[in-house]
Amino acid sequence: MRNQLRNDRKWLIGSGHRPNVGYQMQEVSNEGEYKLFTQIEELYGVSGDDSIWFASVDEVYEYWFMINNTWISSAQLTPNSIKYTLNIAKLDNFWFRSLSCILTGLTGNITITSSDNCNGLSYANRETDVLINLDFNSDTITKVDKYMNILNNDVTN
Repeated sequence: MRNQLRNDRKWLIGSGHRPNVGYQMQEVSNEGEYKLFTQIEELYGVSGDDSIWFASVDEVYEYWFMINNTWISSAQLTPNSIKYTLNIAKLDNFWFRSLSCILTGLTGNITITSSDNCNGLSYANRETDVLINLDFNSDTITKVDKYMNILNNDVTN
């Protein structure tokens, strides 16, 4: 089965993390690019040592679906905080339940927290913007442990 998948695979490039509405994915047709993506995946993706994660078409679609169908249902503002309640559109059979958002116009010492139904949270400040990554996968910690162990073993070798 794995060899059959290798023979039939196509690389689709979305050009960016968040393609615009109406954007059409492009199949990689340049032979050099095809060989490069194939070699990287065979060495380091699921066909190789599984040390890096290539996003599948399903993951790209699920991310797109969540981003385009999530809305803010409430926002509470106090002198020192903003609390948003998001209705996140994720289906039970989604495999990749993560999304990112950017808050702009913020200054000072920023702290981001999430509710218990968010299994992974990371954020980074840049000038007046904050990038927030939210993860709703129940196996987030298992994946983190797996890839951190690979990294730690590689660094020590």
